Amino acid sequence: MRNQEQQATPVRLWVWIALALGLVLAVMAIVVRSGRPAPKIAAAPHETKGVVTSSPPSGAVFPTHASSAQRTHVPEKTEDPGAASATHAVASPQVRQEPSLATTETAPASEFSRAPEVSQLIASLNAEASGLTVAQRGELTQQLVREMTGKTAAERLLLLEQVVAFRDRNQIAVQVTGNLFNSDIGAAIEWTRQLTDERLAKNSAAELGRRWSKQDLPSALQWAEGLEPSPLKTSAAEGIIWSWAQAEPEAAYAWADQTSDAASRDKSFVMISKILALQQPERAVLWAAQFPDSAVKREALTYSVYQWTLKDPSRASQWSAQIADEQTRERALLTVAEAWATTNPGSMFQWSESIPDPVLREKTRAAGERVLSRRAPSP
Repeated sequence: MRNQEQQATPVRLWVWIALALGLVLAVMAIVVRSGRPAPKIAAAPHETKGVVTSSPPSGAVFPTHASSAQRTHVPEKTEDPGAASATHAVASPQVRQEPSLATTETAPASEFSRAPEVSQLIASLNAEASGLTVAQRGELTQQLVREMTGKTAAERLLLLEQVVAFRDRNQIAVQVTGNLFNSDIGAAIEWTRQLTDERLAKNSAAELGRRWSKQDLPSALQWAEGLEPSPLKTSAAEGIIWSWAQAEPEAAYAWADQTSDAASRDKSFVMISKILALQQPERAVLWAAQFPDSAVKREALTYSVYQWTLKDPSRASQWSAQIADEQTRERALLTVAEAWATTNPGSMFQWSESIPDPVLREKTRAAGERVLSRRAPSP
């Protein structure tokens, strides 16, 4: 029995040693594991499978936790309702990230301007030997305007810079103004300010004034009066006057006459006279005749007499012959002769023979003959 116990003792000893070693190893493993730093979540790369995001410019600093109100560097950004927080989320492929205006302006080209259909339209307009008719060019510019619908202001401006001919750029800018006015007056106003070409800006402001005054004259007047003195303000006023004078020429002139800019005031006077002359030429003649003599009055009166003669040469000639001022009377009678010769030259020559003054009679006859010579076909 004692021999058996002596033989079992070494076995028990090795078992206890093995258990002790196992316990030591387990404790060491726990200590090592607890002292190791926790793994960090890798920052989202600038390129991931299926998603491409642009790298921030050098030196740019963006807040880690930015609210939607603070992220103003991306205008009109469409947020995915199910997107994760801005701290560690990658933009969803379904969210269209709009570049800021400043970023787009400095870019050499946009995806929109490089689109094959847009590039082809621009190339067709810019081709010098294309042989396009006026109607065909107009259709191309309308197509470009339709392509620009819903695009950013920077993309529209970039396209305008690529169109060579001013007539095409002007048509595009004016049509865009009209389209924006129909959907967002504020955007149309901002568009006229963003145009760097002064001629495009002036024509677009005039278009905005014409459209706005037809729809809401008081608001259009308030907008124009609030503009700083500039060519843009003058054009806006001219657009308003052009539309306003169609219905109320006297009221339109009374408003235009308040400006301290004499040149703008005179231009408005001539514009209103011509608009009225196309509708009611006799009324236009009588209205223009009441103003003091000046170059703009002579221009307005001549145009009105011409239009009156086209509609009623007998009454126009009778009125012109009764003008007291000799120079004004002569200009009016020569205008009657030129207009009458375009509609009924025989009656015009018969009338000229009835003029008592032989010098004036000969001048009116010569005026009629010049008109006929210009209309005669070349040999």
